[in-house]
Amino acid sequence: MSDARSQDETPISLDSPQPEWARRPLPDITSHEEEVKLPGGTSDRLYIPAPPPWALGRELFLRAVGVVQLVAFVSLAVQARGLFGARGLSPFSERDALLDSLGHGWASFPSLFRMFPSLQAEPDHVAWVGAAFALALVIGVLPPVAALGAWLIYLSFVTMGDPFMSFQWDALLLETSALAFLLAPWTLRLRGGRRKPSAAPLRWCLWFLVGRLVFLSGLVKLLSGSAPWRDGTALDFHWWTQPLPNPASWWLWQMPLWCDRAMTFGSLGVELLAPLLIPFGRWPRAVSALLILLLQIGITLSGNYGFFDLLTAALALSLIDDDIFRRVLRRPLNVPIPVMVSNASMTAHAVAASVAVAIALLVAIPASIAWSQRVARSPHTPFDALPGWMGSVLGVPFEWGSRWRLASGYGLFAEMTIARPEITIEASLDGATWEPYIFRYKPGPLDRRPPIVPLHMPRLDWQMWFAAISWPQADHWQATLHEALLEARPEVLALLERVPFDGQRPRAVRWRRDRYGFSTLDSAVAQQGEWWIESERGRPVYGFGRR
Repeated sequence: MSDARSQDETPISLDSPQPEWARRPLPDITSHEEEVKLPGGTSDRLYIPAPPPWALGRELFLRAVGVVQLVAFVSLAVQARGLFGARGLSPFSERDALLDSLGHGWASFPSLFRMFPSLQAEPDHVAWVGAAFALALVIGVLPPVAALGAWLIYLSFVTMGDPFMSFQWDALLLETSALAFLLAPWTLRLRGGRRKPSAAPLRWCLWFLVGRLVFLSGLVKLLSGSAPWRDGTALDFHWWTQPLPNPASWWLWQMPLWCDRAMTFGSLGVELLAPLLIPFGRWPRAVSALLILLLQIGITLSGNYGFFDLLTAALALSLIDDDIFRRVLRRPLNVPIPVMVSNASMTAHAVAASVAVAIALLVAIPASIAWSQRVARSPHTPFDALPGWMGSVLGVPFEWGSRWRLASGYGLFAEMTIARPEITIEASLDGATWEPYIFRYKPGPLDRRPPIVPLHMPRLDWQMWFAAISWPQADHWQATLHEALLEARPEVLALLERVPFDGQRPRAVRWRRDRYGFSTLDSAVAQQGEWWIESERGRPVYGFGRR
C-alpha cells in the first residue's frame, strides 16, 4: 500500500513524453451532443457539443461564389473596353446621358459609373477591381467586405450594360452575391468563423433561391406551351439551335430521337421534382443537390453557357450538410470548441436573416410570379389578386428590390427555337470582292469546329444569336457595330477573331441572315470536315438606321 501511495504522489513532469493514447485525436462527433469515452482506459465521459451543421458548407459555398465572381469579372474585363468604352458598342457615357435626359436619378439606376463618371472611360479597370474583391472572397480575406464589393461593382455593370449584361445568370450572380454578403461571418479570415453558427433563416433563403431557380426553369417550359417541350423533341432542336454549341452538341444531335426524348423528359423531371425534396431533411436535400449537379454537368458538356453552370453548382452546395461533406472529403471532424456568441453577433445575425427573409417574401416571390406570367403571356401582375391598397404598399419594396437586382425570376429556353438563323457580316474595299468577319465563338465557317468555352461569356457572340432571331429588327448596338466596322475601331475589332483586309478601313460593310444546321454523320460534307451546312443564304443589307 505504501508503494502504491508513493507512486500516486509522484509529481508529474511537464517534460515527460506523452503516452501514445494521449496523442490520438478524439473520436469524430456527428451529433449535437454525444457521449465520448476518453482513451486510456478511463471510465470518465466527456460531453462535447458538435459544430453547427453548416459551418464547413458555408465556407465552401462562400469560396465557390468567390470563384464564380472571379470568373465573371475576368471574362468581363477582357471585353469591357470594346463593349462599354468610349468607342465601344454601348458606351457607358451615352447610357448615362440618356438616363439623365429621361430624369432617372442614381437611385433609380444605381451604378458606380454614374456616381463617378470618370470611371466610364476605363470599364476594364473597374472589372479588374471587382476581380480583386472576388479573389479576396476566394482566399477568405474580409469575406463580407469582399462579397459586398464584388456585388456592388457587378451591379454597376448590369445597371449600365444593357443589352450585353441582361442575361439571367447576371441577375442570378447578383442575387447570390447579396446572400453571400449576408451569410459571410464578420471576421478577418473566413476560417476564423467556421464554428460560429449562422442564422438558420439565411440558409433557408439560400435553399429557396436554388429551389426557385431550378423549379421555375422547368415550370416556364410547360407554361409557354412550346410544343417541343411537351412532345419530348426539344433537345433534338436544342443541340444545334442553342447560342454556342460545342463539339459534343454535334455528336449528341446524331443520336436517335428516342434518346433525345428520354433526356428531354429526364431534364424536365429533375427541374420539377428535385426542388421538392429540399424541405424533407438532409438526405433528401443531398439527393436534390446530386440531381441538380448532374444536370449542370450535362449542360456543361453539351453547350457553352459561361459561368451559369458553375454558379448553379455552387448554389447546390448549400443543400449539403457538413457531415456529408466530411464523409465525401474524408475530412476528420476537429474537436469543436464552444463559442460564446456575443450580443452584437446575435443582433447582426438577426438583422441579416430579417433582410434575407424580407427580400424573399417581398421581391423574390413577386419577381418569380411576374416572370411566370410573362412566359404564359398573362396580362396580370403579381399584385392583381390583392386589395388595391395592399398591392400599392407591397409594390414599393418590389420596385426598389428590382432596381437593386436583389431578386429576379428565372427560366431558360421557355420556348425552344426550331431553326438556326445566323448573321454573316462582310466587308469590301472595292464593292466587288467581299470577305467575312469571323467571330471568335459563334458559328461562321462551315468547317470550323464548334468552340469549347466552359466559363467565358462572349457577350457580343451571344447578342449576335439574339439579333439573328429578331431579324430584320435592329437594335441600337447593331447600328453602332456597323459604324465601328466601317471605322475599323481597334477596341471593337479586338472582340473578333479575324478581320478582313488586315484591319484596313473598308469601303462598305454588309449584313445578311443565313440558315445553318448541323451536318449529319454519314453525309459527304461531314466526311470533308464540315460541321455545319448552310441551308439558305439571305439577301444582303448594307446599313442600319439608328432608332
